This record gives sequence, structure tokens and C-alpha cells, in this order.
Amino acid sequence: MKSEFISIVSHQLRSPLSIFKWTLDLVERQLKGSLDKNALENLMRTLRDTTETMIRLVNALLEVSRIEARTIVLRREPIDLGSATQKILQDFETYARAANISMRVQSPLSTPLVIGDPDRISMVIQNLIDNAVRYTRGSGNIEIKIEATDSRVLWSIEDEGVGIPPAQQ
Repeated sequence: MKSEFISIVSHQLRSPLSIFKWTLDLVERQLKGSLDKNALENLMRTLRDTTETMIRLVNALLEVSRIEARTIVLRREPIDLGSATQKILQDFETYARAANISMRVQSPLSTPLVIGDPDRISMVIQNLIDNAVRYTRGSGNIEIKIEATDSRVLWSIEDEGVGIPPAQQ
């Protein structure tokens, strides 16, 4: 269980570090050209948000002992999946644009709130979006759908990536 947790957290840390690196690369390229103030502010916001994500992930590493002791506490709070998804998409916007990937969310104006741990739900969404961008070769499209059914909210993602081998699905 500990090994699996470390593997998951390592994967989660790789995502914001990749965004951080690509954003810095973009800043460096833009500085060689002409960088307008709005573009710089957006890039700095991405770096700041990504740094916050890494801090949360490092804090998650500190929970390993709680997991081993079976004392981990999952928060149960109302979450707006649409808002959470939009915020995470903003973090990936520069990365996706640099890879010629278009991202789109298809969602009703209002969906019911879901109950869950916001940090862990965000990690799952980040991981799915990161994988969709990372494994889409060349240009492509990513579409996220959020749908409310009778008693559930369904969040799904579709991309034009290489796919997951059947043995790993």
C-alpha cells in the first residue's frame, strides 16, 4: 500500500513539475521576443498555482504514516465539479496550447454538488487531464463532460491520445 501511494504521489508531483518547466520555458522564449504584461501575469499565475499544487502534494506525502496507521481522514465537503475542472484546466492551458491541444468542457450551467475530499478529487482530475495532454501526440482535442443523472454526477474525459493498454485498464 505504501509503495502504491508513493507511486501515485510521484506521478502527481510530475504533473505540476512538468507544467512548471513548460511555463518557465515559455517565459524564457517570450523574454527573447516581446512579452506583454498580461501574458507575463498569466504565466506567473500558472507558476504560483502550480507551486501551491506541489505543496499540497508534498503534504500528501506526509500522510503516508496516517495511511499505514489507518488513521487517514478524508474530508467530506460539497464540491462543484464544474468549477473545480475549470480551475484545473486553467492550470493546464499554457501546457496544452504549447502542445497544440484544444481542451473543452461540456457541462450544463448548473450541476448538483458532490460530496468528497476536494484535494483528492482535484488530484484525480489533474491526473486525468495531465494524461490526456501528455499522451496526445501532435495536435488534438480533449473534451470533458459533466452530466447530472438521477442520483449521480458523471465526469468523463475523451482525448485523441494513444490510449491505455487493455492490460492496464
